[in-house]
Amino acid sequence: MHLDMVRAGIILYGLMPSSYIKGKINLKPALKMKTVVSMVKTIPAGTPVSYGRTFSAEKDMKIAVIGGGASGIVSAIYAKRINGNNSVTVFERSDRVLKKLLATGNGRCNLSNRSISPENYFSHNPEMLSPILSAFTPDDERQFFESLGIMLCEENGRIYPYSRRANALSDALRLECDHLGIKIRTGAFIKSIEKKGNYFS
Repeated sequence: MHLDMVRAGIILYGLMPSSYIKGKINLKPALKMKTVVSMVKTIPAGTPVSYGRTFSAEKDMKIAVIGGGASGIVSAIYAKRINGNNSVTVFERSDRVLKKLLATGNGRCNLSNRSISPENYFSHNPEMLSPILSAFTPDDERQFFESLGIMLCEENGRIYPYSRRANALSDALRLECDHLGIKIRTGAFIKSIEKKGNYFS
């Protein structure tokens, strides 16, 4: 498989993920990572991706998003909704997708909180969080889940599905994948990532 871009969290390799922290901390390569590919999608030229939608594809590209679970499934749905011609496949190492989602909020699915701001996170560089959090606001989140037919409610500042059942959200996400024609591949494991020229394989 050849990919134009692989998002694996570059900070793990000692690279600066943002100009906000450049020069403030001294990072060095500390580890190598082996993991699953949770999604492969083709995006057309001009499509913005990444945190804050700061990167714009200069040509039609295939992108692999590393890591499974709810964020991978939501990303796949967004990719397909943006362009129905995108070929989107979700790869999951375990025998089914969204396993961890079922445990959130003790099975009640605490999927967000009313107050989401840099001040709510412990970080030595909270200013780095602002463009990330502003790219997908609580209102965006609510609209997305309501588009799946999931109504939300609030309890002590925590956001839950109205049913307070994590499996209701899991079912809705999987049904939307089926509806959009997103392919699901379980038991998928990637042993390594290697850059060859302008591609990753």
